[in-house]
Amino acid sequence: MAKKVGILTFHSAVNYGAVLQAAALNRKLTDLGIDNELINYEDEEFRQVYGIQNKFDVTNKVVRLGLLVVKNIMFQMRKRKFISFLKSYTTLSSEKYTEANIKASVNNYSKIITGSDQVWNMNLTGGDKSYFLDYVPEDKMMSYAASFGFSKLPDNLNRDEYASLLSRFDNPSIREDSGCDLYKELTGKASLQHVDPTLLLTGDEWAKHFELKNSNKRKYILVYTVAVPVGLISHIEEIAREQDLDIIEITPKFKTASKLIKAKHFCGPKDFLNLIYNAEMVATTSFHATVFSMLFHKKVSVELLDKNNKRNVRIESLLKLVGHDYDGSSDIVDVFDVDYNKVDTNLESERQRAFAYLKNAEERI
Repeated sequence: MAKKVGILTFHSAVNYGAVLQAAALNRKLTDLGIDNELINYEDEEFRQVYGIQNKFDVTNKVVRLGLLVVKNIMFQMRKRKFISFLKSYTTLSSEKYTEANIKASVNNYSKIITGSDQVWNMNLTGGDKSYFLDYVPEDKMMSYAASFGFSKLPDNLNRDEYASLLSRFDNPSIREDSGCDLYKELTGKASLQHVDPTLLLTGDEWAKHFELKNSNKRKYILVYTVAVPVGLISHIEEIAREQDLDIIEITPKFKTASKLIKAKHFCGPKDFLNLIYNAEMVATTSFHATVFSMLFHKKVSVELLDKNNKRNVRIESLLKLVGHDYDGSSDIVDVFDVDYNKVDTNLESERQRAFAYLKNAEERI
């Protein structure tokens, strides 16, 4: 059997971070000389979430119907860009799989990797256990930077089931230190912590492999938020006025966060990358937008506390990883004067650890 690695992850989500981390691991394994492809898998939960958009909080039936039509047209336009990106920049398996037939994929690969993203969050996947590789022989399964999406197992998830599924992994690669602690708690075994796949490529490699282009347009601050911003918008509006910068927001919503902001509604993954690549500054609540801001050596303002007072521990960990002197005293952190030579050095050290792990796994195929 050919020595091919299959990657099982959330590649089909209409989500920038999910698709870009999948593309990054696919690309980096190829660069390391490892034949690999993304397993073309679609679970039922994701099919529903990224299918027909039918939620809109409007009571007037006529208005609601009209808005839903527009919303679905906009969503499908974005979704087509995600599909096009995957076709252009990743290697997908020719076979398509669902939970009903995913077991058949085992015969096509010498190794199957699960990760990154929240593949071990069954609340997110509707209870789908496929991402735990429960159908794969133990000598053919591994993880890379897998994430739970929580530091404590939620009460509605079965502790014994989790322990049983996870115990099959030998020294797995996990993304967050809190995930390593949870794995130890559930299984009694050790694991390894590795960086998100998006960090396996340098900024220059992202620009080269994904054909990013420099723009000569007027300078702007790019806004991209996942958690609803609290004080971030007023903060960057002040900076925009002081420095005479435009403000552009990537958003699927009809309204931008402010009247001063210009919307970009139909952005695919490559648009997302290009807008960060050409920005003078980025303002965000997103982990992956922070990642790419640092890879492309941008000034970035990150808001760490959302409206529910929940802190973004992933961004906090990233700030520490790259050597930013963050003391935890502020909800909005301006990363303006960071030494990117130091950042690149710190990230390269983490990359080499990850490469050694992946190459070691490849040698055991």
